[in-house]
This record gives sequence, C-alpha cells and structure tokens, in this order.
Amino acid sequence: MRNRSLVFGVFLFSVIAISLCVHVPLASTHSSVIHVPGDYPTIQEAVDGASDGDEIVISPGTYVENVIVDKKVHIVSEADPAATTVEAADPSKPVFKVTVSDVMISGFTISGASGSAMAGVYVLASDVNVSSCILSGNYYGIRIVSASNVRVFDNRICDTVAGIFGTGMDSSTIENNLVTRTGTGLYLHLSKGNVVRGNIITGADRAIIIDSHSDANVIFENDFLENTEGILIHDSRNNVIYLNNIVSGTSNGAEGDNTWNSPEEMTYEYLGESLGPSYLGNYWSDYSGEDSDGNGVGDSPYAIPSGGEVDKYPLMYPWEGGRISAPSITTTSSTTATTSSVETTTTSPPVATTTTVTTTTTATSSPIGTTTTTTTALHSTTSASSSTTTSSAETTTTTPTGSSTSSTPSITTTTTSPLTPLTTTGSSESSPEATVEGKGICGIGTFLLLLPPWMALKRRKE
Repeated sequence: MRNRSLVFGVFLFSVIAISLCVHVPLASTHSSVIHVPGDYPTIQEAVDGASDGDEIVISPGTYVENVIVDKKVHIVSEADPAATTVEAADPSKPVFKVTVSDVMISGFTISGASGSAMAGVYVLASDVNVSSCILSGNYYGIRIVSASNVRVFDNRICDTVAGIFGTGMDSSTIENNLVTRTGTGLYLHLSKGNVVRGNIITGADRAIIIDSHSDANVIFENDFLENTEGILIHDSRNNVIYLNNIVSGTSNGAEGDNTWNSPEEMTYEYLGESLGPSYLGNYWSDYSGEDSDGNGVGDSPYAIPSGGEVDKYPLMYPWEGGRISAPSITTTSSTTATTSSVETTTTSPPVATTTTVTTTTTATSSPIGTTTTTTTALHSTTSASSSTTTSSAETTTTTPTGSSTSSTPSITTTTTSPLTPLTTTGSSESSPEATVEGKGICGIGTFLLLLPPWMALKRRKE
C-alpha cells in the first residue's frame, strides 16, 4: 500500500512539473505597429515606447530631432522620402544613431548632421538595413563602424564629405546607391569581405578609396562617372575589381595585390553575339589599346598607376548588364515632308458651326532613334449660312542620307524611378576639409540624368 502511494505521488509530481513547463507563458513575441504622430508625437518617443520587433510608421511631414535607435525596430515612412524629412535638431549629432542590431531605416529625407564626423545615419551595430533614403547636407551620408552584415541600398546621397564611410565594416553590402557632389563617394577603412555592386558615383573628388588592410572586397558592376579620381587602393590586398565603368576620373592607383578582372571566366554578349567564356576586366575611358580579334576585350592590359598592378582584360566599351555595349551610331539624315488636305463643305440650316481639325506630325532623327511629335488643333466658328469642316494632315517621312560614324560609347537607358527627384537650387563643392551645408534634395538635373541608368542597373540585377 505504501509502495502504491509512493508511486502515485511520484506520478502526480511529474504531471504537475510537466504541466508547469508547458504552460508557463514565455515573453511575448508579438510585434506592434506604432504610428507617428498618431501614437507618439516624435520618432524618439515612439522608439522609447516600442518593444523589440515593432514597426514604427512615420506620416509625411518634417521632424526636427536626433534619434537614438536602441530598440530592434523597423522605422519606415508612410509615403515616399521626398514627403518625409528628418532633420537634425543638433547638427553635431547624427540624425539617426543605431546602437542595436536588427534595425531598418527606410524611406526618409535625412539632413542636417553637418558637424565634424557626424552622419545622417550612424550605424554602430550589425544586421542593420538602410534603404530608399535621400541623404543630403550631412558630413557623412552613412557611417558604419565596427559592424557586419549591414545592407545599404537604393539610397541617394549628396553634398557630403563622404557618401558612405565604413570603418571596421565587414561582410556587408553596398548596392544600387547614387552618390554625387561629394569628397569621396565610398570609403572603406579596415573593412573586409564587403560587396559593392551597382552603384553610381559621380561628381566626386574620389569615387572610391580602399585603404588600411581593407582586404577581400568585391567591387563590380559600378559606374564611376566624371569624378576627379576613380579607384584608389592603399595597403590593401585580395580585392577583386571587375565590370566597372570608369568614365573620366581615370586617375587611379593601387598598392597591394589585387585582381582587376572577373574571378571566373564568363559568357557575355558583344555586337549581338554570345561570346566566351572569358575573363573580363573593367571599362576605362582612357584605354587606347586595340581589339584585333573583335571580342570586345582589349589585346593589351591596362596599367593601374602605382604598384604595378594591371587590368589584364580591359573592356573596349562600357559594361551594361551582361553585355559589352557597342558604340552608338550618329546618322546624318534629311527630311521629306508630304502634306495632304481634304476639304468638305456641307450645306446646313441658317445657323451652323465651322470646325477645323489640324493634325501635325513631326519626325526628328537623332543618334538614339526617331522622335515623332504629333500636334492636333481643333477650331470651331459659327456662321449664319453653312457648315464647313476642313481636315488637314501633314506627314513627315525621314529618309537617311550620307554616312554613319561612330561616336563615344554611352550608356543610355530609360526607366521609371520610384524616388521622385525634387527641385533644388544652389551648388556645393565638397572636400575632406569642406564645411557641409544642406543644398536641397540632391538636385533635379543630376537625378533626372542619372536615376534611369541607376534603376535600370537595379532591375537587371534583380
């Protein structure tokens, strides 16, 4: 009997223990959506009131504050970045300072962190995403320190000392950003194993600097356009640089042991034919070598100044998403115009209306095709006797004459950008010693020109 009681007691204790283990509630993992200013008047108050995993949605407007992000939250704008601005209340502090991992900041215009070494977004933790933002008038657009697995993509950065500055940044991705009017577009310092792809850097003193043991980075399919200097590598090794277009800004330099061509042979398109597999290097606008076998790759290497490194497989023309682009063609054309008209008169009651419809179509030839413009005019008058309707049509036909000549290769793509360019006035020149001042949202002229190829590159890589 005693044995039975003992067994029953042990069994009952076990059931209760298991029940407690199963039914003790764990900390809630449910995430909430917090609205600013609906739930909190400021972004900082929303972060302070949030829990890890929450999403903070910001309504359009201008928010003047310096935000410390110390919760694992996603901070996103409800509208596009042009409509939602976060401006530094104190220019000597970052607009956003991220101190914990698993944070996303997306969809804002970020400006005003113009104090020395400050940044629009200052990242001090790993696993952080910064995307679809316009960063203007900050000392650094985005600064990343001692962090890994950071993603910076689809941003527009201008009027800075450095667009993106990574110190101790490892295994991160810098992709599809547009950086202009800056001292240095991208600066990698003590940073290893990063991927830099699909970016456009233009109007910079230096497109990209890789220095101080920044090893094993992969830099490919970027456009470095109209910069004073292109790619500069100091005391760094095992970086792989290929399929970039370096147009103007060809004062480059390398010290280390780096590779200036694709790590593997690859197939590609040239003049409508599929070629390869072959190693491919970069396009240098000042390369003067020959292409005797017509495969789009130069016969002789391109020498990188300083250090004795070479691009063994320089491209004859710019790289555009899987192909070496053929040169554009300029055609001289003449225009022959044919005009036809039909007039119809109809007798009507004493009061009538005279309607004239005139349609004019004009075709203009250019190096990128034929542009057709059609204009239709409708005119009505009232008379006391009859109604007369006159219809006229003018057709313009373009007949090529003369000869065709090759011009400087160019990358021309038309697409639609999700980031709306804004009008701005003024200009700025940036250098490492410059004082940064906000100049609006990066300039409509620059972005109307550069956003189409930027987004085209993005879509090709997706």
